[in-house]
Amino acid sequence: MATHILIPLDDSTPAQHALQFACDIHPTSQITVLHVDDTTAADPGEAVTDRSLSDGGEIPHQRDRVDTTDALLRNAEVTAAEQGVDISTESLGGDPAATIMACAEEQAIDHIIIGIHGKSDPKQLAIGTVAKTVAHNSSIPVTVVQ
Repeated sequence: MATHILIPLDDSTPAQHALQFACDIHPTSQITVLHVDDTTAADPGEAVTDRSLSDGGEIPHQRDRVDTTDALLRNAEVTAAEQGVDISTESLGGDPAATIMACAEEQAIDHIIIGIHGKSDPKQLAIGTVAKTVAHNSSIPVTVVQ
């Protein structure tokens, strides 16, 4: 049985299903929920970065994205706690697939459970691509949940 599981999480239903699945199947395992902000997005307003404006202000949209990420991770903690499962949460920036796989290696994760979309909506296609990339390239076992 897996002892340390990584759940990449966004605001999609399949990602929520992946978290639920992990809590149901591995309630005694160490579970880390990871949200990755895509800093490789083509539109700079769509990516969260560590840069700040020259006057020390925040990059447009950054505060909203941080608030959204915080809420997403808090909701994951509540979901897990309702089932009596303790989780840890982390938020990183970068290329989502590469960041997920690097995090898994660095934290000695022995199983990744990731949600995947079966739809063609461009927003949903991106996470589907991430899940497929992780599933095909990770050296760690991956379970895909829809």
